[in-house]
Amino acid sequence: AQVLADPELVGTTIEITVLANGRIDGYLKGRVNREGALRDKNVTPEQLEDRIFASLALAGMGDALGAPTEQWTIAEIFAAHGGLLARFIAPPPDTFAGANNGLQAEVTDDASQMYYLAQALVDSKGTLDEAGWVACLLDWAAHSPKAGFMGPSTAGIVQALREGRDTA
Repeated sequence: AQVLADPELVGTTIEITVLANGRIDGYLKGRVNREGALRDKNVTPEQLEDRIFASLALAGMGDALGAPTEQWTIAEIFAAHGGLLARFIAPPPDTFAGANNGLQAEVTDDASQMYYLAQALVDSKGTLDEAGWVACLLDWAAHSPKAGFMGPSTAGIVQALREGRDTA
C-alpha cells in the first residue's frame, strides 16, 4: 500500500513490520475460518486480513527481488553482484523476466499466479477444489499480463489442460 500511495518509494529502502502467529498459519491452512476469527480475542478479522495482505505483498517483493537472478547459481549471483541481492534491479536478458522485458521491482508469473489463486480462494470461501484450481490457472494463462513470463513447465501444463490431456 505504501508503494502504491507513493511510487517514488520504488528503488528506496523502507522498513516494514509484519506480524504473524499460529492463528494466521491455521487460517492459511484452512484450520481456522473467518467465523472462528470473529470469536478470537487475540486476532481481529481486520488484523487477519492485514496479515494476509502483508504476506502476499512480501511474497511478491521476494519474487521481484529474485527475478534478476532466476536460474543463476549462488556463485553466479555472488560473482555478478558481490553477494546476494539486497535491492531491486532490472532483470537481465538471460532470465525469464528479462527476456520478457520485465522491469525493476516487477513481479513475475510466479507471484501473479499466487495472486490469482488467492482471489480464487477468497471467491470460493476457502473451498477451492481441483476443478477450481484448474479454472484459476487457465484464467490466469488467458488474462494475466504476466502469463507471457511463464516458463516451459507451466506452459506445458497449461497446454495439456487446454487440450484435456494428462498433465503428468
